[in-house]
Amino acid sequence: MNSQIILEILYTVAAFIATFIGTFKYFRKKSPLFLQMVVCMMGCRFFNGLLDLLLVYSKMNMDTFTVSSLVQLAQFLFLICANIGALDHLCDDGSKSNRKYRIIAALIPLLIYGVLIWYTIYDEFNAAEKFMLLIAVPVPLYSLYYHIKHLIIPDVEGGIIRTIRPFNAICILNCVAFFAEYTFKYGSIYWYVAVSIEVFVSIAIIPVLTHGIKKWSA
Repeated sequence: MNSQIILEILYTVAAFIATFIGTFKYFRKKSPLFLQMVVCMMGCRFFNGLLDLLLVYSKMNMDTFTVSSLVQLAQFLFLICANIGALDHLCDDGSKSNRKYRIIAALIPLLIYGVLIWYTIYDEFNAAEKFMLLIAVPVPLYSLYYHIKHLIIPDVEGGIIRTIRPFNAICILNCVAFFAEYTFKYGSIYWYVAVSIEVFVSIAIIPVLTHGIKKWSA
C-alpha cells in the first residue's frame, strides 16, 4: 500500500468519523442550522474520499476531473448556503461602513482565480480539464469570499463573529488546499501537503465550530 492510498484512507476515515459523530449529535436534537450544514459538508468529504479510493484502485488517472471532484465541490455549496442563510445577515447589513470589507473579501478570490486561470492555461492540462477546472473553481471561491469577510469584518453585538473566527480561518485553509489539490499533479509534494491539510480540516472543523458556538451562547 503506497503513501498516497494511506493518505486517502486517512482523509476518508477522518471525514467519516466527523460525519457520523456530527449526525448523531446535531441531527437528533435541535442544533443550529449552520452547524448541521457543516456536518453535511463533512458527509460530502466522506463520499469524495470513498470515490477517490475506488478510482485509485480502478487505476483511473487521478489528474482528471471526475464525479469525485463534483462531490467534493458540493461541500462548498453547503458552506455557501450556511453563510447566506444563517450567518452573513448577522454581521453585514449591507451598509457603506462594511463596504471595504466586502471589497477586500472579493478581491482576494478574484486574484486567486486569475492565478489559477494563468496556471491551467500554461500547464499540461487538456482542453476538457481546463474547462472543468475553470467552471468549478468559482464555487469554492465564492465560499472563500464569505470566510475572508467574516474573518476580517468587525464583531457585532452578541459576539458571534469573534467566536467563530477560528472556524473561518480553517475554512480558508480548506479552500486553499482544494485549489492546490486540483491544480497540482496527483502524488506531487503539493498534493501531499494539500491532502494533509484536508485531513486536519476534517478533524478540527466541527470541534472548533462547536467551541465557538458554545462561547457565543454561554
